[in-house]
Amino acid sequence: MSDKLPLVSVILPVYNAEKYLHEALSSIVEQTYTNLEIIVINDGSTDNSLSIIKEFSVVDERIKIINRENKGLIYSLNEAISISTGQYIARMDADDISLPLRIEKQVQLLETGYDICGCHFHFITENGKFIKSRVVSVNPHFQSIILTRSTPFAHGSVLIRKSFLDNNKIAYSNENYTSAEDYNLWVECFNYGARISNVDDYLFKYRDFDFFIIEDKL
Repeated sequence: MSDKLPLVSVILPVYNAEKYLHEALSSIVEQTYTNLEIIVINDGSTDNSLSIIKEFSVVDERIKIINRENKGLIYSLNEAISISTGQYIARMDADDISLPLRIEKQVQLLETGYDICGCHFHFITENGKFIKSRVVSVNPHFQSIILTRSTPFAHGSVLIRKSFLDNNKIAYSNENYTSAEDYNLWVECFNYGARISNVDDYLFKYRDFDFFIIEDKL
């Protein structure tokens, strides 16, 4: 993967995620798309998260660590975006998994002119067992309809054109929809004319902590 391809800034906020962090970070550093800067914000974790992040940074110079007191998810996301230098921003959560081709395929789609995209994804349990799959719409004309009721993609699976956020002065809001910061952002982006679509492929695993199941029967 050539360094001449657009730089992608992966933003990954971490708070007490030691149980899942190794798998999440591995899924990013092993992407087929290699022209990345990986901004990991340790948001005041009290577990072993920082040690895990440092272990990865020793062997992968693309990882940039911000370690500070807890300021919350929304603050961390905006902070990471503000210091990112990539043409595109890839969201990633510390308990989810990006499949190897995720960023490569999403960059290919945004390079055709879109501003935001996600992908189909799989739900997994807390312990990583498959639950079900979710197909998202790949038709850009349907995104306005979807946004009247829900989000067009999983938050952690999104790739965003940074210049679109910068040019329109858009950021995550601490005032509106504090429990749905992503939905508020997507609606605001759409209102400013964002071109939204999705990659027609399963590229992400979303860990669903609300799904209760007897694991040994899976």
